Amino acid sequence: MIGTAFVAATVHGVGGRGGEEHHYPPKYQPLRGGYYPTENLNDPHLREIAEFAVSEYNKTHDQKLVFQKLVRGESQTIAGINYKLVIEVVDSSSVNSSPINYEIIVFEDLSRTTTKLESFVRVHN
Repeated sequence: MIGTAFVAATVHGVGGRGGEEHHYPPKYQPLRGGYYPTENLNDPHLREIAEFAVSEYNKTHDQKLVFQKLVRGESQTIAGINYKLVIEVVDSSSVNSSPINYEIIVFEDLSRTTTKLESFVRVHN
């Protein structure tokens, strides 16, 4: 009963010193399907996730895509973390390759011992 009262109080925010509010879950509300927006697109771990996805895709599809940058991202925690990222890549096998965006979903377990590419779909602009 005490735990329930605490969660209910923190979901709506509890005033702190100077009128600050503390929220649980984080201040961002889920976008859709329980995904939360990525706060730091420069996070080195997100770059690792994106590079892993490109590498896996290249192996499976005999491609030569090269990761360029992270465009946007979301994550969802369910027995691990689903990273839904939009990444920009170029095709290194083509001399005049224009950047192409893909939406990827990568699952990583909480201990970071298992990483799996779930989806790699071209985003048409």
